[in-house]
Amino acid sequence: DWLIRYQTMDFSNSSISFIYSISAIVMVIIIATAVFCISNSFAISITQRTKQYGMLASVGATPAQIRRNVFFEAIAIGAPGIALGIASGLLACYVLTIISSKLLGQSFEMTIVFSPSLLGVLLSIVLAVVTIFLSALKPAIRASKMSPIVAISHSEDIKLKQNKLKTPKFVKKCFGEGGIIAYKNMKRNKRKYRVVVISIVVSMTVFIAMNSFVGLMINSANYYAEDNRFDLSVYLLSVKQEEQGSYYSQIKNDINSVTNITRYSLVKNLYVGFNEKPKFTDEYKKWINDDEDSGYYISLVSVGDEEYNEYIKQLGLDKEKVKNGGILYNKFNAYSYDENGKETQEYLDIYKYGVSDKISYTIEIGREDAELQDIEIVAVTDELPFAISKNLSNGVLIVSDEYMNKYDEYIRSVNMCINCDDADKAQEVLVNNYSIDNSQIFNRSASKRENQSLIMMVSIFLYGFIVVVSLIGITNIFNTITTFIELRNREFAMLRCVGMTKREFNRMVALESLFYGGKAGIIGILLGTGLSYLIYQYMAETVIKYNIPFLAIGISLLAVCVLLLSITKYSLKQMDKKNIIETLRNENV
Repeated sequence: DWLIRYQTMDFSNSSISFIYSISAIVMVIIIATAVFCISNSFAISITQRTKQYGMLASVGATPAQIRRNVFFEAIAIGAPGIALGIASGLLACYVLTIISSKLLGQSFEMTIVFSPSLLGVLLSIVLAVVTIFLSALKPAIRASKMSPIVAISHSEDIKLKQNKLKTPKFVKKCFGEGGIIAYKNMKRNKRKYRVVVISIVVSMTVFIAMNSFVGLMINSANYYAEDNRFDLSVYLLSVKQEEQGSYYSQIKNDINSVTNITRYSLVKNLYVGFNEKPKFTDEYKKWINDDEDSGYYISLVSVGDEEYNEYIKQLGLDKEKVKNGGILYNKFNAYSYDENGKETQEYLDIYKYGVSDKISYTIEIGREDAELQDIEIVAVTDELPFAISKNLSNGVLIVSDEYMNKYDEYIRSVNMCINCDDADKAQEVLVNNYSIDNSQIFNRSASKRENQSLIMMVSIFLYGFIVVVSLIGITNIFNTITTFIELRNREFAMLRCVGMTKREFNRMVALESLFYGGKAGIIGILLGTGLSYLIYQYMAETVIKYNIPFLAIGISLLAVCVLLLSITKYSLKQMDKKNIIETLRNENV
């Protein structure tokens, strides 16, 4: 059924729709990022050869010829890039297949086979061609429309308007004259600085958002697994009272012989009807049909002597005083949805009963002549014993085994809950020695292991996506900054000639990096945090609390600082190798 659903893209199923939606979002982000970064690379290439295109135009080259020149360059670069990309992609798929097979094979007992998709390869080629075409389109049009005079003079990129170079007072106070020069340099050529800023912003935004997504996915999975505090749950048919001790003890001993049992509970549950309408709280009345003629019931639950003793010890109660009464768990897990389908959750009090109050009930619900029983409430608590779920709607009275034994004839099944070192071995004992069907066994340990394997596999893909986008951004930033500094070699050489020391010069360049790095960092953090909150709104449904992704923000900020420092230092070293006089004579840069 699921195979057909996935292969036919049955979007009526919410899980399949969610998977394909996430895949589409990932593809759109990668394509958009790639188009931006590759387009920027072509734009830088055009900027480097602006004078060359101006000369070609001045000797008769038509705009169409210049555009063809740019597109030919795109084809020449794109063809080997596509081939290497497909080879790298197939290699990455092969590695991920091996990793996924190991992760999922252990949990689901299956093997994933590497089988390249011809359709996938063809789609990759089409997307690459479209990406390259879109990336080269704008630079090609720009190169063909450029005036020969403007191109030869290399003045197109620098546009100054009145009052555009005013420097804020805090820049001079904080950074001095070097800060003023750095700030004005950034203002003089906004286009290239904007490209650097956007590259950093995209990388930071995606990194923060995807880290948050992985964290939310893991926290959500842990949240839903948190209420099941046992490793193994077994539903058994109830046996006669005189046989219970030997039968249940034998099962426990046999399991303990193959794996160490760390916690054990034998849960008996019996629904009993109130003799009269219960004393509900006002909050709880909103969640039920408070009809006078409705029947009301509550659960009597025993958890085994060993677990019962631990439970009353945890609550600070005396067994002799409470064994003939009931401990009232008085909480209701209330879910609600707003007009947008947003889920909220809170725990409400159910009853107004207190200690020493008595509840009159009947075992045979619905019979008017049924015998009535009274039970005294010996404690009211918000804590439940081991293996009892919090997802209850009518409250629970936890009683001793001694109290519950008198109703054995009404109990049809019991639930054995176990914590042990190896739940799989315990399950084998139950199946092989006692012919208990696997449908009666819930192996939470195996379920948790399966969830962790799935989460790990999805995390690998998502972090791989983060790495790919980050590498594209890093490459783009490196290319932009190094080229930008190279294009300003003559300007830097002039500053050195008029007396700017190497220390002052390095400080000026460092301050430029600080300005656009700081701006990009602020925008990236805001966008990344905002996007992470939108993801939280979409997938977490408020079952877990939203936390600002400080770790991802810190990592991205540190990475940006290290990256900018390293690239700037590398570019300055390259520039130091050049002769100042030769640089001033060079009119091509």
